[in-house]
Amino acid sequence: MSSHTSEVNLDLHAVQAPGFQSIRKIALIVGLACALIAVAIGLMQEGGVRHLQFSWLLACFYFVTLGLGALFFVLLQHLTRAGWSVVVRRLAEHVMSSLPVVGLLMLPLVIGTLMGNGDLFPWAGDDVTALMEKKLGFLNGPFLLVRFAIYLIVWAGLARYFSKRSQAQDVDGDPMHTVIMQRRSAPAMMLFALSLTFASFDFIMSLDPEWFSTMFGVYVFGGSFVSFMSLLGLMALRAEKTSLKGLVTVEHYHDIGKLMFAFVFFWGYIAFSQFVLIWYADIPEETLWFAHRMFGPFGNVSLLLIFAHLFIPFLGLLSRHVKRNRFGLKFWAIWILVMHAVDLYWLIMPSYNHEHIGVPYLEILCWFSVAGIAVFFTLGFAANKPLVPLKDPRLPESLAFENI
Repeated sequence: MSSHTSEVNLDLHAVQAPGFQSIRKIALIVGLACALIAVAIGLMQEGGVRHLQFSWLLACFYFVTLGLGALFFVLLQHLTRAGWSVVVRRLAEHVMSSLPVVGLLMLPLVIGTLMGNGDLFPWAGDDVTALMEKKLGFLNGPFLLVRFAIYLIVWAGLARYFSKRSQAQDVDGDPMHTVIMQRRSAPAMMLFALSLTFASFDFIMSLDPEWFSTMFGVYVFGGSFVSFMSLLGLMALRAEKTSLKGLVTVEHYHDIGKLMFAFVFFWGYIAFSQFVLIWYADIPEETLWFAHRMFGPFGNVSLLLIFAHLFIPFLGLLSRHVKRNRFGLKFWAIWILVMHAVDLYWLIMPSYNHEHIGVPYLEILCWFSVAGIAVFFTLGFAANKPLVPLKDPRLPESLAFENI
C-alpha cells in the first residue's frame, strides 16, 4: 500500500453523521419483537428452551465478533500508524462502541449457567464426566461470571478510550491524541488478544468441554476480522452516498478488499492447520469434535465452508478489478457475512444436536433480535458525531490516498 499527502479543501465540519432516529426506532422495534417471538416459541415447544439458548448464543456471538473485528481494526491502524484508513476509521469506532452492549446480551446465559443450568454448558449440570471434573477449577459458574465481567470491562474500556480520544481531537485538534493512541495501542492489542481468546474458549469451545484446541482463539479471530472488513466495506459504500460523498474513493475500497482477501485466506489457513494437527494426533477426545462435524448432516456444512467460505471468495476477490468495483465489493462482502454466520452455526449448533439440522427459525429470529439491538445502539453512538476524524493529522494523507 502506498499513499501521498496533499492539502484538500473540504468543509469537513459539514461531514456529520445523521441522527438516524427513524431507523433506530425501527431497529429497536424489530429487535424486541423478534426476541419476544423467539422466547414465546422456545417456551411453547418441547426442548425449545434449550434450543433458544443455543440460538441466542449464536446470534450474540455473531455480533460480538463484528465488534471485536472493529476493535482490532482501530487498534491496528494506530499501531501501524496507518494513513490510508483515517477516512473510514470512525465507522469502525462506532461499531466497536456497541461491543460491550452486545456482549452484555449474553448475561442471561451466564446467569443460567451460574444457577446450575447445564442445557448450554454440560460442565455446569449434573452429568459431569471424569475428564470434565479435571477442568472444573476453570469451568464453573462463578469463575465464568468473573471472566465475563472482565471481558466486558476490557471491551468497554478499550472502545470508550480510543473512541473518546479520537472525538476529542475533533474539538481541539491536538496531534498528541494521535501520538498517545499509538503508544497505547500495543498494550491494548494484548488485552484484545487475551479477551477474544478466552471468550472464545468460554462461550464456544466449552460447549464441548472434553475437546480443546490451542488454535481456536486464532480461528475465531480470523472469522471476526474478515467479517468486520466486509461490514466496513458495506458501511463505507452506504456512507459514500451521503455523509462521506467525495471522501471515500475506490482507493479505499481497494484496500478494504485486499484485507478481505487476505483474511479469507488466513481463516482457511488456520482452519486447516487446526484440523490437520488434531487429525494426525488422533486423540479420541479431540477427534470426536470434528467427527460430529465431518459426518452426518453437518458434513455438508463442512463442505459448504470449505468451498463457500474459502475457495470461492478467494477466487472472487483475487482480481484487482473486483476490489475496485463497488458492486463486486458489495457482493463479496455480503457473501462473507453470510458465510461467517454459517461458520458460527457450524461451531455452535452441533453441540445442540449433531444428528439433525432443522429449519433454523429460532436462530434467524434471535439473529434479527440481536441485529436490531446492535443497530439501535451503534446508530445511537454515531448520532450527531462526525463520520470522519476531522482533525486527525493523517486525514489529508487518507483523502489523497492512491494505490500503486
